Amino acid sequence: ARWLKDGEHAKEWASKWEAGIKVSFEAYETVVEFVPVSQDLGDDVSLKEVERVSSLKEGSIKRARWIKPVERRSSRQRVAHAIFSFDSPESANQAISNGIIVQGKSLEARRSLPEPQRCLKCQRLGHFARECKREGDMCGRCAGRHPTNSCSSNERFCSNCNTSGHGAADRSCPSFMSRTRALYERRSDIQYRFFVTDIPETW
Repeated sequence: ARWLKDGEHAKEWASKWEAGIKVSFEAYETVVEFVPVSQDLGDDVSLKEVERVSSLKEGSIKRARWIKPVERRSSRQRVAHAIFSFDSPESANQAISNGIIVQGKSLEARRSLPEPQRCLKCQRLGHFARECKREGDMCGRCAGRHPTNSCSSNERFCSNCNTSGHGAADRSCPSFMSRTRALYERRSDIQYRFFVTDIPETW
């Protein structure tokens, strides 16, 4: 039911059942660029402050995370891109329409679009590592038989399109782009800027 997606309704419903019950929410994800790296995305108090100054409904930001692993940042990096997940399409659309404010900075939010699955073990497209049947790791940078995080090679080779010059994670890879186009063709809602709701302006 739609009302159950509201955080307060969900808490009330869960409280009437056995202790320890958890309610999972469908996430409406947005990409927010140039977020100050000093922002603690795992801190609920900080997220509530973002909601307050951005005039968002309390509890509408369910979680936030950095897109790129923190350990891969440069020492001089001051901003980074993040994913903000909202509790409803309406809350996400408000952020997309008006932007959000983080540490006094007005930042644009855009809808996060789905990407083809890529296995971080064998690097092949179409499945995740937990489903991989391959023995041993394949590097996402040079396609060597070692984990990506232990790669010391300056050469790049893609195991998906068998081409040098880029790794398996490169979004300009012909194989990745072909899979992305096929994915978008199956999802008619992806063409819209906003998450589609009953409001005509979203479609």
